[in-house]
Amino acid sequence: MSKSNREAKEELIRLYGAQCFIDRLHLRPDSSRIYTGKQLEYMRKHQQQLKRLTYHHIVERCKGGKATRENGALLSEENHRWFNQQSKENQ
Repeated sequence: MSKSNREAKEELIRLYGAQCFIDRLHLRPDSSRIYTGKQLEYMRKHQQQLKRLTYHHIVERCKGGKATRENGALLSEENHRWFNQQSKENQ
């Protein structure tokens, strides 16, 4: 039986601390964090929500990926959205 995303997320937080892996490893270029117009307005309005940690499946659930610490990463909502917009090659 696999764990829920919440259980896997809590386990990753216990192991590594409550920090986004992309931020911890400096994987996102600063140039991708420049927001203007409606993006900037959205970022300001939803800042706390976008910093909330989420569980990211390395092997996608639709491809059989389970919610485990080995198959997961903690990502802020902002970085999770950014990561999912990247090409599969860049991911």
